[in-house]
Amino acid sequence: MHRWTSVFGYRAAIASGKPFSPSTQAITSAGHEQGDADVVLQRALEIIVFDRAFLRQRALEPDAFIAAARSPTEHLLVEDPRLFERYVLRRVPTPVGVVHYLERIQ
Repeated sequence: MHRWTSVFGYRAAIASGKPFSPSTQAITSAGHEQGDADVVLQRALEIIVFDRAFLRQRALEPDAFIAAARSPTEHLLVEDPRLFERYVLRRVPTPVGVVHYLERIQ
């Protein structure tokens, strides 16, 4: 079983002490504004998903993926050198577009 989360929901779930659910709009909306890259990196998640860069029509190069950062947490993550020391950008083609995510380097 993979431990994964989106940066827009994870921080709020920890702060609230409530179980994380991507379908819980209050958690995902509040999490976007938390702005805490340390929490995300300390958890050593296997996969990190960014909001706007998640699904695109074409594969994004790393610079375009970074430019798509939207939330305070996403901005802090892409500015932190530990992110790309610990994670690699993955792209998976699907019938509806290309899924982008960061996978922890083992």
